[in-house]
Amino acid sequence: PRVGTVDAVDEVPQRRRGGRPQPEGAVDMQPGVRVRFECGGDLTDGIEGTGVHVARLDGDQQRSGMAVDRGPRLIGQHPALVVDGAFGLWANVSPELRHLVRGVDRADSWSTDAHKWLNAGYDCGFVAVRDPEAHRAAMAATAAYLLRSDQRESWEYVLDSSRRARGFALYAAIRSLGREGIRALVERCCALARRMADGLAAGGAEILNDVVLNQVLVRFGDDDRTNRVIARVQEDGTAWMGGTSWHGRAAMRISVSNWSTTEADADASVQAVLRAFAES
Repeated sequence: PRVGTVDAVDEVPQRRRGGRPQPEGAVDMQPGVRVRFECGGDLTDGIEGTGVHVARLDGDQQRSGMAVDRGPRLIGQHPALVVDGAFGLWANVSPELRHLVRGVDRADSWSTDAHKWLNAGYDCGFVAVRDPEAHRAAMAATAAYLLRSDQRESWEYVLDSSRRARGFALYAAIRSLGREGIRALVERCCALARRMADGLAAGGAEILNDVVLNQVLVRFGDDDRTNRVIARVQEDGTAWMGGTSWHGRAAMRISVSNWSTTEADADASVQAVLRAFAES
């Protein structure tokens, strides 16, 4: 199938300054197929072409005010809408953030991670598919010795035929936190991301994204200086921030997702970054 990516919800990597952001250029999907994506007010604005479309609801490149609120129209025109919501899908647990994923229930499938906000281990993620038979048809292996039963066979819905009980750690995390605990965790991390963005901006750094979730893109002048700041922060050890690239420009990527992070931790991290900025 032709697979394209639509930047949606909090993913278009540009701060709004009065104009409508446009992602760069067109994306080559496969030889002879060219699909152009231009996101505006919602997921489906400006989409051309056919195939499977992937709505990315999270990451290090965020823009506020976009939601998947025309899903039926998109699905009516294209075979499938797949939501990649490693971070962003969790906005749905919070009344104050839920508008960011408005209409996400209209998609055909959803995937997210448990190793981020739920801290359940790096190999723990999950996917939900609206059509279970389509899911099974895509994943199930066939062999004479692989016999089906009247019960659901878990190996028919994943790539591997045998695996350890990854779901146990996830279940334990959800049971221990509960609905309110997960909501508080997500909202706290998002508030801390905004706090860090404000502190860094006050110290002279450039914030590239609208901080609507838990991630911040920061730039310190030019590419060289930005990379030096990142290296100094990593050497300092107060907190660890990695690097990324946005439209060919270097940036620091801050992702707040640990359940134990406090305001004092966030403030100390901001001061460490600003010290590295001053010394670079």
